[in-house]
Amino acid sequence: MKKLSVKGNKGKNKRSYVQIMDILLTQLEENLPSKVVASRYDITLQTVYKWKKIYAKHLENYKKLKEEAKIKNADKENKDLQEEKIHNAACGKRLRLLRTSLNLSQDRIAEILGITVAIYMRIEKGYTVLNSYIITKLYKFLGINPVYLITGEGDSFLIKDPDLFKKINTEQKKYSNRNNTKEDEEDEEDEEDLF
Repeated sequence: MKKLSVKGNKGKNKRSYVQIMDILLTQLEENLPSKVVASRYDITLQTVYKWKKIYAKHLENYKKLKEEAKIKNADKENKDLQEEKIHNAACGKRLRLLRTSLNLSQDRIAEILGITVAIYMRIEKGYTVLNSYIITKLYKFLGINPVYLITGEGDSFLIKDPDLFKKINTEQKKYSNRNNTKEDEEDEEDEEDLF
């Protein structure tokens, strides 16, 4: 920011152009007397008068530029948020495809990752961002390529070991069988409680 060489713009009165314009804009918007502005910003009253004399004519243009910049920043933030939502949804879809190709249930993969099923479902739907912990576990335990998961480029699996997939599928079957037997036992207990 450029410094102004205004008489009286030295020592405690020294301010940048943007600071001076912000001070004058505040005075205009809040309809403050010059004495209040001088005491609020710790500058001399004479300096406030000089700034008003020199910069008052540029105040409207400065105000317009500031509003345009604010609108532009808001548009950029909205665009960034929208792009982030699209990216999260795409990562979730890729994760869902990989899970189904491994023939794993949401319960099982949530157990492997050490998270709840609800959190895993939010990741698949794109509501929750994949963090480095989850990406690392997906790579270590399932061989899923992190680059593919995030960008969609490259091979989907880095580990090309068919034994790993057989092992995962047999574990999934065991897990499913265990859950089914537990549910059957609970149903039998419920029926016994009824009689």
